[in-house]
Amino acid sequence: MKIKSANITYDSRKRAKLFASAWALATCKGHDLSKTQSDGETTVTVYDLNQSQLGMLNQLAEKY
Repeated sequence: MKIKSANITYDSRKRAKLFASAWALATCKGHDLSKTQSDGETTVTVYDLNQSQLGMLNQLAEKY
C-alpha cells in the first residue's frame, strides 16, 4: 500500500524542524514545512510512504 502524503502538525516550528530533519535522515525522502502560523503551529508534509515508513512516521512523530 502506498500513501501519497501525510501531514503532521506541531505546536512550534522548532519541533517541526526536528521531526523533518529526522525524517529526511531516516528515509532520504522529501518533505515540506508550512509557513508558521501566529500561534507557532507548523505543519510538515511527507510524501510517498509505504507501510514500513508509515510505522517509522508514527514513531518519529511521537518522539518529536
